[in-house]
Amino acid sequence: MPESPLLGLDPHRTATEARRAAEKEAAQLSYDRTRRRVFWQCVALTLTGVPIYAMSWRFTDPLKIDLAIAGGFFLSYALPFFRWLAYHVKNSEEFAR
Repeated sequence: MPESPLLGLDPHRTATEARRAAEKEAAQLSYDRTRRRVFWQCVALTLTGVPIYAMSWRFTDPLKIDLAIAGGFFLSYALPFFRWLAYHVKNSEEFAR
């Protein structure tokens, strides 16, 4: 059995393929980090709205109650949705220029 492979590859091509593989792996890691960061941002926004909802139970003024409920809704539902939507539009091939 020979010590070297049957077909020899050009060292330039080997270096190019190794560089491409490293770039692809780095891009995938960056994409995964960004996706996790957006997920945790959405979770944090959702949980931030819960105390705002709870504050509405302590108020007696109807205007303050309505503002606290609206603020809790906006923090818990609207902001995470629009954060996710912005991330999706930015990373979707459908919207790429």
